[in-house]
Amino acid sequence: MGICGSIPTPTAGTCASNTNGIKCNGITDNPKIVNYTYSIAGNHTAKVIAERGTATPAESRYAITVNMPTETVSTPSTPSGTTSGATGTSYSYTTGGSVSNLGNPVQYLFDWGDGANSGWLPVGTTNAAHAWSLAGTFSIRSQARSSTNTSIVSGWSTAFTVNISAPQQPPTVTTGSATGIGQTSATLNGTVNPNGASTTVYFQYGTTSSYGSQTPLQTFTGSTSQPVTQSISNLSCGTTYHFNIVASNVGGPNNGVDTTFPTGSCPTSFNYSLFPSGNITVTRGASGSNSITATLVSGQTQSVSFSTSGLGSVNK
Repeated sequence: MGICGSIPTPTAGTCASNTNGIKCNGITDNPKIVNYTYSIAGNHTAKVIAERGTATPAESRYAITVNMPTETVSTPSTPSGTTSGATGTSYSYTTGGSVSNLGNPVQYLFDWGDGANSGWLPVGTTNAAHAWSLAGTFSIRSQARSSTNTSIVSGWSTAFTVNISAPQQPPTVTTGSATGIGQTSATLNGTVNPNGASTTVYFQYGTTSSYGSQTPLQTFTGSTSQPVTQSISNLSCGTTYHFNIVASNVGGPNNGVDTTFPTGSCPTSFNYSLFPSGNITVTRGASGSNSITATLVSGQTQSVSFSTSGLGSVNK
């Protein structure tokens, strides 16, 4: 039992094993076949020892070279995710499906097609996100590697195409000045550049910068600055009005700056009295020149002259 003593002694007719080897007790098989799995590659020496009672054990040695199989990692699946987006926005993509032929855990990496990549992700992570800074068409690929032997890398997956565009810009607007100003009407003016998207435009107006009224919607397209005009009416005379231009497209709203204009002065009305009062007599057939004085409510006086010719008696 001396040489084999480090291995547990099995019951008769059976074998026992540990990390030191295999021991069989009372086995009469000839030849006896045993199996052992090496976990470490390299050159090993196997010993076969036979012992009986106190007799000197018989021993045979065998040189064994163990070569570990070459590890490979299978190609991951094509990344999946959104097919289009805008610059500056982060989008998430997913891959997976790679395995190591030795059963080692694998890690994934994404190539974003713009010179950047995700780096090797932690074991178990199959998705990553990226934001492109430039517009264009990009090919996303994924790769896997063994986390145990990190030099063992798979091939690249089939590319996944994503189209990235610059986000739509809101319209550019400028509030102009009011023209054709009357006592109760005016024409509002401004400009709009739709920046390539269909854009709705209107003016808001009122007696304060809170406005309260707006003109009907107008629609503009194109990528150049265009004039916008709208006539308004039913205003109050002698009043200061505020107005502003407002525009909106899929990129968002925009507005100009608050601008003011005064409407025309209201018509002048006043009370007056005449002096002298009473009758002025004109002889029939005669001509003459007369004057009266009108006194306004404000206290000012205005001389009013008139002439007669060939009239009868006239009362004023």
